[in-house]
Formats: sequence, structure tokens, C-alpha cells
Amino acid sequence: MPIAVLRPVIAVARGNPLRIRGLADLARRGVRVGLGDPQSVAVGIVAERLLAARRDRAAILANVRTRALNVNEIGSQIALGALDAGVVWDASVPLFAGKLEAVSPAEMAGERSVVAGAVLATARSRGAAEAFLAFLASEDGAAIFRSYGYLPYRDAAPAAASGTPGAGAGSSPDSRSRRTPSPSPAAGTPRAGAGSRP
Repeated sequence: MPIAVLRPVIAVARGNPLRIRGLADLARRGVRVGLGDPQSVAVGIVAERLLAARRDRAAILANVRTRALNVNEIGSQIALGALDAGVVWDASVPLFAGKLEAVSPAEMAGERSVVAGAVLATARSRGAAEAFLAFLASEDGAAIFRSYGYLPYRDAAPAAASGTPGAGAGSSPDSRSRRTPSPSPAAGTPRAGAGSRP
């Protein structure tokens, strides 16, 4: 069941000291960039797609200082001053207590990843699990997701239907994504299934 939508943004330090406005600014000399490892995390795959056809791709990649295994690693390095900018999910930025801000250029608006929940086939209390899942997808659940920086699916549809998919509930927060729609949880996302990695 689709619950929320993640959107890629460029995370920068609060106040945006280098005046990063879009992907082209990541190619500027001296800008220290963090990207997700496309072999490990969905946001890394999205970043690769965003850069694939750009003429300045080589210049951006030359500035990459970190290929992170999760989005929080990129955010932490920006907050600590080790990086200037990085491609992360929009919902990751609020996790850093005002130390980061998000730049959302129009050129990145077409990429989205759906966060979904599911009841496990092995669930012992299926009724309770289904009720919890229904709550996550309800307006009350959506209000909680909004408070943590997520865009509820009910607010995003039908645009979310054409977005970037991920791997499904219960998987690693940065599971790899593909082009066809399927759900993807992210760091800090409430989950309906047990056994997820935080």
C-alpha cells in the first residue's frame, strides 16, 4: 500500500553559503559533493540518472568526495563541514536539526520514490497489522508523515505514480530502485512490517 513519496533534493549547510541552486553548481571548482553509492542505495541510483545525460557530468563526478552507503552519511558530512552539498531524499534534511537545508531545482522534480507498507504473509496478528497499515495511509497517519518531512502519497497522487520506485516495505532504508513503480522505504520511515533495518 503506498503511504508516502520521497523526492531527491540537494542538501546544503544551513544558509546555503555557496549559493547552490542546481546540479550545475555541483560542477563548480572546489565544491565538495556527496552522492549515494548506486550499488548500495536508491538515492545513488537516482543521482546517477540525474547526471547521466548532463554535459557537466564529468566535472560533477570530479568533485565527489563521498560515495555513501546511506543518505544519513551524506547529511552528517554536510552538517560537520566535510561536504558542501549532496543528493539526498527530501525527508532526510529535517533529521539534522536545522543544520541543513534543501535545494529543490526543477530539473530534479521528475524523480520520486514511493514509500509503501505491507502486511507480512507470516503475520501472527493479521487484523492488527492491517489496521496499522490502514492508519499509516489515513489522514491521521499522513499528518504524522508530514510532521517528519515526508510527502504523504495521498497528497502526491497521481504524480507519484510516474515516480522513481524502490524495493518495498521491510527492506533496507536505501534499497535499490528501478524505473517501474514499486515502493521504497527510507531512513526514519515508519514501517508496517517487522524485521526492517533502521
